[in-house]
Amino acid sequence: MPKFILGFYELDRCYGGPEEGGWWFDTETLVRPLAVVASEDKAMQLCQRANRLLSHLQRKKRGIGSMAYDGGRHCVSFHETTLPKFFPEERPHYE
Repeated sequence: MPKFILGFYELDRCYGGPEEGGWWFDTETLVRPLAVVASEDKAMQLCQRANRLLSHLQRKKRGIGSMAYDGGRHCVSFHETTLPKFFPEERPHYE
């Protein structure tokens, strides 16, 4: 039976490259694991609930798209079996 792990991640945005005038991509860095659950449905429910709460708590913080963003935005996401320390695990390439 697969296990699903919920993780608390800090959000950020990284520079992808100068193509087409410059492009950026969103990242998540693992802060800490939160829970292990047996079903994907339960993991989804817990993530949605946690992210609604985080959205409310972070409503006055700058978004990651802001040039003045200085950190502090977080989310909860889940993965099967292990949590990546950084997401995306590989830097995306411009296509």
